[in-house]
Order: sequence, then structure tokens, then C-alpha cells
Amino acid sequence: MKRLNKVVILVSLMTLTIFAPFLNRGAQAAATFDGKDFSLKTVYLEYAAEYTAPANWPTNEPPMLVFMRAQLVNNTGSSYDGTLEFPIPANVKRFEIVNVGEFESTSTANGDSAPVDYKIDSDRKVVTFTPSKAIDKGAVYEFGISFVYNPFEVTDVKDFSLDFVTNMDVDAMQVNLYLPVNAKDQKLTPEANESSENAVGETLYVYNLKDIKAGETRNFKGSYVKPDNTLFKDLGNPDATNSNASSADSKSSNNAVTVALIIAGAIIIFGILIFFGLRSSRQPATRQQQRQKERDYAKQEKPSSKNEEKRKALRKKYIAGDIDETTYNREVNKLK
Repeated sequence: MKRLNKVVILVSLMTLTIFAPFLNRGAQAAATFDGKDFSLKTVYLEYAAEYTAPANWPTNEPPMLVFMRAQLVNNTGSSYDGTLEFPIPANVKRFEIVNVGEFESTSTANGDSAPVDYKIDSDRKVVTFTPSKAIDKGAVYEFGISFVYNPFEVTDVKDFSLDFVTNMDVDAMQVNLYLPVNAKDQKLTPEANESSENAVGETLYVYNLKDIKAGETRNFKGSYVKPDNTLFKDLGNPDATNSNASSADSKSSNNAVTVALIIAGAIIIFGILIFFGLRSSRQPATRQQQRQKERDYAKQEKPSSKNEEKRKALRKKYIAGDIDETTYNREVNKLK
């Protein structure tokens, strides 16, 4: 009997030894996320007013597309295999997540990310998601969150208020805010570090921020006058333009849509490359070179009707980040 008890005890100890790592992993995954154990090395945040919207979005509500890409650092002192969370404006009257994903490495510069499982907690106003693998001690984990929501109050002008709330310390952040084509009387608070206008009339405002502490809220308020609710993606589609838009505006937009879509996608990718230092061995393009690139796009001939549908499909893939600029140009050249 005593011998049997010894055998039972020995087997139990062996079982615990074998399965202890798995039991510990499960316990860690169930732990509550604490932002104090992490920091954000860089945050690239982009707002695009009246750019695009989900299919079921009300036509009388202007949408704000938000894309954030961040580099999280594990400061827990050990490998972390639990969930992460980040604040989102989930309590507004209209909010919809587009994607939550992770980047395998910082070389993924074209915006492609692998989707991860996520949950939205509207009461706590956070999105919770689980990385595909453990984050090593001191390692950088890069993730992206994109969503569409309505931060507008509309009267004769369109007022908006954007809050960036962080639950982790942020070393450096760049905010790019795009206002629509034909947006008049533009006003922003605080004043941007720089601003520019591309070839199709979109205005870009850039903010460069540093040393943001966990719990802080950075607010960006603005307003502009734009009588119609036409989205940027619909500028070249007369059937999709708002009835308030004049036929002259629709015709003008039609002529510009090809270059507009190309430029919009190029600027987004260009901004990410600059901020994360992911550019190739080529010298960084100057502002003059970038504007010349936009002018060159504007001079491109309109595509023939024969290959128009194929070109449109390629543009959509390019803007969505499904293909990079090299692939886009190669496939377009095949259609000439």
C-alpha cells in the first residue's frame, strides 16, 4: 500500500512538471491587461473626413475614417502571452470597427496586416485583442486598428471633435488629418505643425507629438463648410454623389477621380514609410519631388473603356492595401 502511494505521488509530480508551463500560460492569458507594463514606442494616427464608409452607413451622416498603427514594447520583465486592449470611441451613436490586425515585422510597409480576434467593450470603451504569439521580454509588437465613426455636429458648418486617449505611455506620435476636397473655411484647434494640399484639393494637417502619458487625452477640434455629403471614394461616380452637388462639380470630380484615388493611397503609404523609418535605400523624397509626382499622376491619360473595369478593380485593391504600388503599376501597364 505504501509503495502504491509512492507511485501515485511520483506520477502526480511528473504530471505537474510536464504541464506546468501550459497551466502558467493559461493563467497569464487570463490576466487583466495593465497598461503600466507596456509602452508605445511610436504611434501613427490618421483621420480622413468623409473619405469612405460601410455600405449601411446613413447618407446624411458624415463619417470619419481612423487608422492607427503602433509599436508596443513589452516592459513586463518576462514574455507576455495575454490579451491587449486599447481605447476606442465605442460609445458614440455610430461606430464600426473595420479591422484589428498585427504586423509580422516593421518591413511590412504597405499596410498589410494579419487580422486577429478582437472584442469590443462598449462600457469600458476599449477593444481587446489577442496577439497570435507571445511577446518576448522587451520586444516590439506592431499592431493596427481601423474604424469608422461619426464625431460630427452638422449645422451650416460641419464641426468635429477628435479625442485620442492612451492607456500606455507614448514616446512619439504623428497625427495626419485629411479634410475633404472642396471643404471651405477650414478651422483647426490646436494649430497643426504643418499643412499642405494635394493635386485634387485634399488638405493634410500634420501634428508631431512626444511624451504622452498614459491616461492623457489629446483633443483635435475643427470645422469646415461643405454642403454635400459626397464621399471621397465616390467623387468620380455620378450615381453616388449627393443630390446637393451641382452637375458641374460632378463633372469636375469625374475627371479627377483616377488621379485622386492613386494619390490618396500613395500619400498614406508614404506617411507610414517616413514615420516608421521603413524606406528603402533610396533617398527620402523632398516635398517638391512629392508634389511633382502628384502633377505627373494628374497628367496621365484617362483609361480606355475597354479596360476601365479592370483598372477600377486594381485601384480598389491598391487603396485597400491588398497590393503595393509596384504591383499596381505593373498590372496597369499590362492593360495599355
